[in-house]
Amino acid sequence: MIFTPFFIMIGIGLILNAYYSYWIGIARIFQLFFMIFFAHFLATYYKKNELVKLLYVILIFSTIWFAIEPFLSLEMSYKEIPGISIRFTVLRGIIGEPSFTGIMLAGIGVILLVFKNNWLFVFSIILVLITGNRASLFVILCSLVLVLESKIPDKVWKIGTKVFLIFLLFYPFIFLIFHEFGGSSLKENLFALTSARSAIHSTYIEIFKSHPFGIGYFRGPSLFLQFSNLIASSDMYNSVILKYNYEQHSLFMQVLSEFGIAGYLCFGLFNFNVVNIALNVNKRLAYGYCCLLFGFVMLNGFSEFILYFFIAIILREAIDQKKERLLNKKFVFK
Repeated sequence: MIFTPFFIMIGIGLILNAYYSYWIGIARIFQLFFMIFFAHFLATYYKKNELVKLLYVILIFSTIWFAIEPFLSLEMSYKEIPGISIRFTVLRGIIGEPSFTGIMLAGIGVILLVFKNNWLFVFSIILVLITGNRASLFVILCSLVLVLESKIPDKVWKIGTKVFLIFLLFYPFIFLIFHEFGGSSLKENLFALTSARSAIHSTYIEIFKSHPFGIGYFRGPSLFLQFSNLIASSDMYNSVILKYNYEQHSLFMQVLSEFGIAGYLCFGLFNFNVVNIALNVNKRLAYGYCCLLFGFVMLNGFSEFILYFFIAIILREAIDQKKERLLNKKFVFK
């Protein structure tokens, strides 16, 4: 039942891609099927401690790769601090792209903090810093609330987690209001602060306004230039064109623009299912999952291993607790 809204969303995507004859998108949708079945497979056939050990292995390989990467003949990546003329080199990591390596390591760090493995959490922070990814650092900062979990009443924690999720799901609509009514100076400042991502999000808001029922999975980049001239100056978009590949740079914007409002409602219901299950088995996991989703406000996420791995951890915890309850009932009956 937990995956039903997700499969409905995928079905909507298949219909849209078939309608627009965008067959590449249909092929990519089957990738989503694989990732969901991958999460289910991990949750079903691996114990929680085995899944956590896999994270240790990833941290070890990441450390080794970071150690040798500067000596390899790879194209260097650079980051700039918004508003400051400082440019520094970052490492790509085992995924080959700093942003996605960073979000994976941040997600690993959050899982380790959820299970109170504090020293490895600190170590994961160091690895995230090497990637220089801001979205991943925001994930880490949000997760620090877990340190205060014992001091926060259970009811407040659960309500706060759900409010956090609601805020994340409403991000595209909050941004839509900003896009429609924000002043030009505010938009320019946000453009600089987000390294042009706000301009990309504005473009996808325009796409959503024109196609509220969706355009089909992975079809967004092919429509980007058609809508980009509606919302910003040519100078602004020249910098975007040079730096990015027209993708949404936001999981939430991607779902809204490509799967439409119906698909987005399914996406929201799916995440509520995940969070509700987590709240019933381990409230720290529920909040940690929302922290990871926060990182995907500025990153695409459907292809990211760590998103599905986190879901697998939650499902495994639910399976273990269900088995434990059944054993306790049998013991009481005897």
